[in-house]
Amino acid sequence: KLDESGNVLASTSKKSISIGILQNEPDAIGKAARVRILGTSKLVMAEACSPEGYFSGMGGGALINSDAEGRGVAVAETDYVGAIALETAA
Repeated sequence: KLDESGNVLASTSKKSISIGILQNEPDAIGKAARVRILGTSKLVMAEACSPEGYFSGMGGGALINSDAEGRGVAVAETDYVGAIALETAA
């Protein structure tokens, strides 16, 4: 997500709006963050999920956002969605 100054912050809740998936690990505040906002990306998951889910009939699966550590977790259709699973995460 973004703060009021446009800086990238970790989305740490199923109720936060994600802008994408962080692609690097900035080592300090103010360092450049690369965020993939469109397309396919790898994502570290906090729990198992399946490509079978809400969008499975359209080639996608479980709806995903992030937990307090910034890792992916499956969410309900009433939560904000930051990604859609394309394969199984164990």
